[in-house]
Amino acid sequence: MSPVAFLVPAGVQDSRHPSGGNRYDVELAGALRLAGWRAQLVELDAEEQGGDAVLAGRPSGEPVLVDGLLLERDAVWDPRDDHRLVPLLHMPPAAGAAYELLGRLDTVVTTSAWTRDRIRGRLPASTSIVVALPGVRPTRLVATSPTGRRIRCVGALAPHKGQDVLLAALGRIRHLPWRCELVGATDVDPGFTRRIHRLAADLGIADRVVLTGPRHANPVDGLYTGADVLVLPSRTESYGMVAAEALACGVPVIATDTGGVREAIDPTAGLLVRPDDPAALAAALGVWLSRTDLRRRLTAAARQGSSHRRSWSSTAGIVADVLAAAPVTRLRTSGW
Repeated sequence: MSPVAFLVPAGVQDSRHPSGGNRYDVELAGALRLAGWRAQLVELDAEEQGGDAVLAGRPSGEPVLVDGLLLERDAVWDPRDDHRLVPLLHMPPAAGAAYELLGRLDTVVTTSAWTRDRIRGRLPASTSIVVALPGVRPTRLVATSPTGRRIRCVGALAPHKGQDVLLAALGRIRHLPWRCELVGATDVDPGFTRRIHRLAADLGIADRVVLTGPRHANPVDGLYTGADVLVLPSRTESYGMVAAEALACGVPVIATDTGGVREAIDPTAGLLVRPDDPAALAAALGVWLSRTDLRRRLTAAARQGSSHRRSWSSTAGIVADVLAAAPVTRLRTSGW
């Protein structure tokens, strides 16, 4: 079996703070192992460990996959050996120094075409950018109700996830019957979580909105059992793994048209609205709750398309091809 070190941020496997990026890393590592790679997740602590020390301990010529979040750090990388370094970007880097490193590499992997398109203009034309979209674990269809009243939002409570936009939209349709669950970590941004509680109370919907905390995504259907529709109100989203997973479970999706969300959604099984627009989201939810024919059509499309979900093995196959072909690159001492 071929070895590969996969450098990831510390806590990537922390079940208390699940995220799409963390789950992508863990699922990819597992799929690479099934494909015959000795994939080792190496967690880097931001305060205690730099990438140079990790690379120095890896055999020369071994491919090293690096989660793009590590590129945002101010650490200096000074490897003593040659390595076949391949960055894996979930989002476009914010730090300019990250692009300096990326520009010295032959290949970059992104988890969405949206991210690829955002970084293309900042890299040399010779840089190959390969898209490896997320997969979905094998799952089962969940039972939905004909009323469509059970609304679920999956994601850590944080401003970029837009739960405040969702509550503002729900406040506009108080006259309709619904119940909403916000599934995700509540301690990522405590101030935002307090804001969500206050907003629900101010809108008079606190008794209809439940903050459940995080839930395990294994099995996948555990995240979507008991839901009639998934709402993804994000202000920004590189892909939207939860939308693809919900559809694989036969649950329709109402989402904001931001980032790479269109890549995750079957347009016949969901509705897209403008991001950061409570009125637009309220209108979509109002149509969903008021029109039986629409609910039946979207739910049927989600269930029919569930068998066509992308597998993690196909994602791993794309990344494995990149790792196998990646040339040896000697990095100059540089800040990321």
